[in-house]
Amino acid sequence: MILLINPWIYDFAAYDMWMMPIGLLHLGYLLKKQGFEVKLIDLLDVNYDSNFFKVKRKETGEGNLPYQEVEKPEFLKGIPRRYKRYGIPEEIFIRELESLLARPEAIFVTSKMTYWYPGVAKTISILKKYFPGTKIILGGTYAKLLPEHAKNFSGADIVISDESIENNWILKDILKKDIKLFGEISQYQSYDIDLDLLLKVRFLPVLSTVGCPFRCTYCASRKLFPFFHSFSPEQVVNQLILWSERYGVKDLTIFDDAFSVNTGKMKKILTLLIKSGKKFRIHSPNALHLRYIDSEIAGLMKEAGFYTIRFGLESADEEFQVSSGNKVSNSDFLKAIKNLHQQGFKPEEIGIYIMAGLPFQKKEDVWRTVKFVIDSGAKPKIVEYSPVPGTEMFEKAKQCSPFNLDEPLFQNNTLLPCRWDDFTQDDLEEIKLHLHTS
Repeated sequence: MILLINPWIYDFAAYDMWMMPIGLLHLGYLLKKQGFEVKLIDLLDVNYDSNFFKVKRKETGEGNLPYQEVEKPEFLKGIPRRYKRYGIPEEIFIRELESLLARPEAIFVTSKMTYWYPGVAKTISILKKYFPGTKIILGGTYAKLLPEHAKNFSGADIVISDESIENNWILKDILKKDIKLFGEISQYQSYDIDLDLLLKVRFLPVLSTVGCPFRCTYCASRKLFPFFHSFSPEQVVNQLILWSERYGVKDLTIFDDAFSVNTGKMKKILTLLIKSGKKFRIHSPNALHLRYIDSEIAGLMKEAGFYTIRFGLESADEEFQVSSGNKVSNSDFLKAIKNLHQQGFKPEEIGIYIMAGLPFQKKEDVWRTVKFVIDSGAKPKIVEYSPVPGTEMFEKAKQCSPFNLDEPLFQNNTLLPCRWDDFTQDDLEEIKLHLHTS
């Protein structure tokens, strides 16, 4: 039996905005296909005991996470906020481990944000206590972005920093069986995952692409996925229809980093969803690319059932737009908003991510972008910049930040890592309060 673990989140704040351990579900699919029994324990899943967790959950699949206050790491002692462990209580985790009918042959642990590594380390420490001698393999975002840190601080026996075919030796060596987990994903027509591993399917993941063709200086997508590949629209939609009928779920969440970049395939997917006759609610928390939203796509989005719409503008500063990767321009933005309006979307339905706290960004720069978005007929959504190791902007962030950004805990966007005299925590709160009350 192979055990898959989605670890706790340790942070000052966390919210389940359609979280799903996609990588583990893909891994579980591949392992099952090759004859292994697989068990997933998701420490962020509130469905282990619905009577215990008194947290607000929305019908659409998102919601609050249960938490317990924990002691801050030494680096964060001076931060005047409560530090928390988000997810199920430790006793439920231990109960799940003790209920296993067989000792795991190997344990795979995933990871997300670099600054969540205390949750990874705590999770692995408990696994080692219960299954001494069983190899623990760590993958995911933290392992890819900071492999040396993960080797030194996570407690994992093996850290997977890429999914190259050469890494298939790892399980072959551990399990004494020639199996294939890593390789060229471009050979597949769809990104296969096993939703049966979940306790409850709250929403359906849309996975039509892997990677992103852009090279934004603040984003790690290219480092995490060095290639860009689109899957078959027919396969993607067929899988969604089957899942919808099997699990009785109508909420779809787009997990792609670049869903709207391949316009032909996006149009095909939306057209097929419409032709299915099913009534879906579609959510795009990862942000769509505005440049590609023409009138036809805006109309298809409306008809297909887009419910939670997010686009990435980041900043209305044209110099920043060009220097950060040329993903979008103000003229692209205005054309897209006009097309969305013409197809019946209201301003309050069009959420636009604005990045606050960029290196050497000033308060007035953020205000200008906020005003630009509101005047265009859309709704600003402030997101704090998080310095990401390995990105071009990370080195600039290190020059600006009052924190030592080589320590992952200080990469936490909650801290406003690139605060400085011309953009303080108070400035950020002022902008947020204005948007909340207006």
